[in-house]
Amino acid sequence: MSKLKFLKMTTWFPKRLIVIALFEFCLASGAIASDLTSTRAAIIKEISGSNLDIGIAALYVESAQILSVNGNRRLPMASVYKFPIALAILKQVEERKVDLSEPIQISTDDIRVGAVGPIAREYPKGEVRLLVSTLLKYMVSDSDNSASDLLLKRLGGPKAATQIMLNWGFRQISIDRYEKQLIAQAESSESAQLDTASAEDLVGLYAKLFSGRLLNTEHTQALIALMTDAHTPQHIGNGLPSDTSLFHKSGWCSRNKCINDTALITLPENRGHLAIAILASGNIKDPEQVSKMIGRIARIAFDAAPCAK
Repeated sequence: MSKLKFLKMTTWFPKRLIVIALFEFCLASGAIASDLTSTRAAIIKEISGSNLDIGIAALYVESAQILSVNGNRRLPMASVYKFPIALAILKQVEERKVDLSEPIQISTDDIRVGAVGPIAREYPKGEVRLLVSTLLKYMVSDSDNSASDLLLKRLGGPKAATQIMLNWGFRQISIDRYEKQLIAQAESSESAQLDTASAEDLVGLYAKLFSGRLLNTEHTQALIALMTDAHTPQHIGNGLPSDTSLFHKSGWCSRNKCINDTALITLPENRGHLAIAILASGNIKDPEQVSKMIGRIARIAFDAAPCAK
C-alpha cells in the first residue's frame, strides 16, 4: 500500500482509533521511531543468510505505524489467499449475491485429490450438498482446498475476488487461479508470479477487517472467530507467549517453495494490536527452521510494540 510508509504516521484508519496522551508523549519523545529502527535492524539480521526471498510487514494498528522489510515485494500467498477469498464471499453475502444458507452440490470433480481437509476426507466421492457457511468454515479453519475452489467459483472466479480487493484499495493482492490449477502448475516458471501479495497489503487487509471497514460487525466477528479457531500451522504463534490471543492464516507452497503466516495479534498490557505478515519464498531445505525463523521475527515485532495507551 503506497499510503503506508515506514516510520511515518498515516490517516487512512478510522477516526475512532484515537491515541491518548501517553502514546502522544511516546511520539513526541521519538521513542517509537527509535524502537522501530532498531527492530527493523534486528529483523534484517535475523533473515540475513537465509537465501530466501522474504517479505515482512508489521503494522501497529492503533498508531498506524508500519515496519517493513521488503514489505512491498509481491510473493506467492499459497493458502494465505483463502483469507481474501473468505472476505470476498462475505462481501457478496452482504450484497445479497450469495447466501450463507445456500446449499452447493459437490461432485467427484470438485474433490481435490491429495488435499488435506474435511471434504476430501469425509466425502471422497463428492455426492453431497454443503452450505456456503460450512464451506467457509472448512476453507478458513481447515484450509480445505476443495472448499476454497467451490467458494471461489461461487463468487465468480479469481478475477471477481481480485476486483473486490482492488475496490478496497489493495492493488498488491492478486487471486489468479483455483487451487486445482495452483497445485497442477506448481512447477511452472510463471507460478511464482501468480496468486501473489505484498506483506504490506496483507497487514492492511487485517487492520481494515479488524477496524470494521470491510464487513459489518456480524461478519467481521464471524470471520475472526473462524481464523482464531484455525487448525493450520502456527508459525507466528509458536514464537509468541503461549497466552497470546491472535487470529491468523498460514500457507505452504508445494515442494517447500514457500512458507507463510499472517496474523492479527492482541498485544499485552493494553498496547493495542499488531497485524503482521511474513512471506518466505525460495528453495526451502529445512521447513522447520524456516517456521522457527518466522516465529522469531514475529517475537521481535511483538516485543517492540509501543508503550501502553
